Amino acid sequence: MFEKFWGHEHEIHVLIENSTKSHDVYWMLTNLGYHVVVAHATDLYRITKSTKKNDDNDAKELAGYMRRRLNGEDEFRESFIPDAEWSKKRALCRFLANQKNELARTKQQVRAYLLLNGQYFMDGFSDVSSNEAMRRFTDTKEMIPRLLAESMNRNKKLIKFTEDVIRQEFYNNRMFDILISIPGVGLHTAAYLTSEIVDIGRFGTKEGFSSYFGVRPSQRDSADSLKNGHISHRGDDLARRLCFQATFVHIFHCPESPIAEKYNRLMSKGKHHRVAVVACENSMFMMIFSMIRNNRCYESDPQTLAKARAMADSLDLCEDDEDDALTLELMKTRNKEAA
Repeated sequence: MFEKFWGHEHEIHVLIENSTKSHDVYWMLTNLGYHVVVAHATDLYRITKSTKKNDDNDAKELAGYMRRRLNGEDEFRESFIPDAEWSKKRALCRFLANQKNELARTKQQVRAYLLLNGQYFMDGFSDVSSNEAMRRFTDTKEMIPRLLAESMNRNKKLIKFTEDVIRQEFYNNRMFDILISIPGVGLHTAAYLTSEIVDIGRFGTKEGFSSYFGVRPSQRDSADSLKNGHISHRGDDLARRLCFQATFVHIFHCPESPIAEKYNRLMSKGKHHRVAVVACENSMFMMIFSMIRNNRCYESDPQTLAKARAMADSLDLCEDDEDDALTLELMKTRNKEAA
């Protein structure tokens, strides 16, 4: 698009860092006729590593990145921007994630209140958002537990309603059906990954696919050896968190799968639980790529699939404590089975 400044026509190009608001801004400016590029924020080192980070400096750096891109330099990867229909589906899945996070925070408030008042965890159940727990909170004369119970009840109803809407939105979607056939992949994970992938054809290889989601380890040349480094953390953070949980549940319910065998092998070598799960998550993404490309669902017995899906759907998304939340859920499941 050309616009006039000081009596001269200038070609307009816009570069945006990828964020939760990028899609809305992208479509607004694109509909106005501008050439817009959305970049992976982790690739913009002049901004992310800057010691003078403010809006003016960031804007100058973005202008520099875009100018060099137009001159043929390749310093960053472009983010995929789905069309309006897929953007709505993705926004719906993000809304569900926000509601689950809100429920998790309220449950933390409940536990903190119980501990501060010397009540600890009530006998008979460990989930403070269970129907029996909330009935007990509602029956108490204390106002704070009653308010917290009301908040949890509202969240649970909204989560259930949103999940029903997601089922309708992704009904008869082949990619969604393939994803949800994997033990450990719940409704939320299958829907969000489907809305992130959109078209599997835009990914060349399974390694490129896992790299897109930021779980493939970086590689460094050292003398004559090639060493693996940390994962890049590029791509969508929510997709990584959901697939991390799905991988963990899959390992727990499918001990004979190659991914579970890889986890056991890494743990036997002394790797930390989280490091082992992240390595298996990379394998999970590559398996997902192959399944979608070959149009094949995962084959497992219905009972295992049902148990794994129930566990996957019951997990709360936590901002920083995925590992602890999953380990706690595993222990609760083991205790129930032992009983």
